[in-house]
Amino acid sequence: MRLNLFIACLLCSFHLFAHPVLIGTSDSSPPFKIPLKDKTQFYGFEIDLMKEICQRAQLDCHFTNITFKDLFKEVENGQIDLAIGAIAITPDREKNYLFSLPYLIGGGQYVTKISSSVKAINDIQGKTVGIEKGTIFKAWVASQFGDTTQVQEYNTIDEVLQALNNDDVDVALFDSDIVEYWVANSSDQLRPVGAPMGTGYGIMANTNHQALIGTINKYLLELENDGTYLKLYRRYF
Repeated sequence: MRLNLFIACLLCSFHLFAHPVLIGTSDSSPPFKIPLKDKTQFYGFEIDLMKEICQRAQLDCHFTNITFKDLFKEVENGQIDLAIGAIAITPDREKNYLFSLPYLIGGGQYVTKISSSVKAINDIQGKTVGIEKGTIFKAWVASQFGDTTQVQEYNTIDEVLQALNNDDVDVALFDSDIVEYWVANSSDQLRPVGAPMGTGYGIMANTNHQALIGTINKYLLELENDGTYLKLYRRYF
């Protein structure tokens, strides 16, 4: 019995480590992912975190750039093995996908221009909110304001920011860490509205990748316990 179990574990490990792991990452959203000048290579908190996990797990990892809304389809269809990109873990998503342990506690937060008349959350009622397609933020706006507030969806975060700059939307709703980054790097042009609405972010996989997610979780805990996670976090936040 023990011998059979040992052989099964060996076969599982061989299957897990023998093939390249393709990781889908969402559009550039500092500090999670930051493009280099040629825009074909990236760095950032999530990229460095995944590279560290892959190195420790001896996984042959490769990254591919995908719009946020397409991450889910490509995971479901098996076109990518893992997805990372400030993907909030929600009960609805957990019905269809596997998630790692949360690697960051975060959530959504509104942001607007310094000159905006929107000063508090209640001021958003009746305004137009810009969001990135595929995120859970459309449901968040509806739960807060019903149909009194219009939502405009854009393909990328950059497009949402441009819409905010052009006054096509009154406020934008992003992950709170992205809001923190852009507020700090906007030359005093942007400010947050209200406090972050909390949730957690996880690395996402197809439901048939239990072994892979188990490996990810093992090394996430190891990174936290040996202090490496904190070093990565402080590098970007």
